[in-house]
Order: sequence, then structure tokens, then C-alpha cells
Amino acid sequence: MTSYSPPLSEIIRVTNTESVNMFAEQMLKYMGYVYTQGKAATVESGLEATGIFLEERLDDSGGIYMTDGSGLSRSNALSASFITSLLHYMKSSSRYPEHFFNSLSEAGKKGTLQYYFKDPVFRDRLKAKSGTSTRIRNYAGILTTREGTDVPFAVLVNNFDCSSSEVTERVERLLKNIINSPGSD
Repeated sequence: MTSYSPPLSEIIRVTNTESVNMFAEQMLKYMGYVYTQGKAATVESGLEATGIFLEERLDDSGGIYMTDGSGLSRSNALSASFITSLLHYMKSSSRYPEHFFNSLSEAGKKGTLQYYFKDPVFRDRLKAKSGTSTRIRNYAGILTTREGTDVPFAVLVNNFDCSSSEVTERVERLLKNIINSPGSD
């Protein structure tokens, strides 16, 4: 009996929209498998393949330290600068930018952002991947200003000492200001 996988675009959509960490972890291992030509489907080989990919494509691939594919390890570290650089690459140079950006949650509509960014200013203007845990609220994606300019963004809030809802409200205010600012590109 033969079983076929859904297309990668569908796997990525589910992974990013619903934040399915197991899928992300398996994709990292699969990248390692392809990179080693079928010899090793491991986190280590996947991390090596990812590092090489990023070094070849980004002007500055610093600002990243990965220990897994899901992003759940407290040892992982990404800078906002690295994330926005990667988002810019995905928008301007990747082969399938539409698959990636369509995989992101939509503010107030679907995925992990379904119940956030409900203000009408965000409707059809904000797509992002969220990353949340205890005292962590991170959002990265693309927003469209009122003037129609797409702006990659990353807001990383770690070890905050207020309520989660207050952090989310502050992030929403920040992104709303960017959307409404003239010349925010």
C-alpha cells in the first residue's frame, strides 16, 4: 500500500497557522535527511543544513542559535534583526513567497492570531507567526501600512513582569501605530 504526503505548502500552512511544533521538528529532521542524502534524519543534520541555507541566502545570518526545529527549547535564540532579515528574504527572493506568507496566521481571522489583533485596522493587514510561553510573547510576520507598503516585523517580548494581556495590548498598539504612520516604510 502506498501513502502520499500532502504537498509541502499544505504542511507548512498547518505548521505555521496552527503552530504544530511536531511538524516543525520533523521538517528540520527531513532537511537533514535530504542534506545528508538519506544518511541522517537528525536534529543535528537538520541544523547543519539550515545553517548552510541561511549563510548562502542572507546578508547576515548572525543573531540565531537553534537547538531544535520547534522553537520550544529555552536554549534557542533569535534576534529581531535576524527574523526581519529572513522575512525580507522570503518576500523578495524566495521561490515560493506566497506559500510561506499564506501559511501565517491572520489577525482576528485564523490560526494562533484568531482571537488577537481584533481591531479593524489589522483586518487583511497583518499576518504573523506567534510564539508564546510563560512570560514570552513573540510575533513576527508582515503587515501592510495604510499606504500599501508591506513591512516585515518582529516583536520579541521575553521575561515580562506584567500580565500577558497587557503585553499583547502593547504589541497591538505598536503595530497599529506602524500601520497608521505615514511613510512607515
